Amino acid sequence: MDDPIKKPFPHNILRTDSMTWNYRVIKKHSKLLNENNECIVDEDYYYMAEVYYDKNKKPISQSDAVEITGSSKEDVIEILKTMLEDATTKEILEELGND
Repeated sequence: MDDPIKKPFPHNILRTDSMTWNYRVIKKHSKLLNENNECIVDEDYYYMAEVYYDKNKKPISQSDAVEITGSSKEDVIEILKTMLEDATTKEILEELGND
């Protein structure tokens, strides 16, 4: 069975054995209080990020929400396809560093 983390990437960024990465949907909880300490926002939101893994396939870091850029329309489409595949085949990940 193929490694679900490593796969070809459309814009020539190498995924190595020592550090692999993929796109993941990230869940972040947002809570906002007003000046009276009353909760006015208490909700989850989601974004796409690049998540990096150690050699044991444990997530160790993540990017901010990703922008989709390429040198052509075809590059952007390939990146979107990769993002969609990663988003639909991997579980949602809680935002890293929010312990």
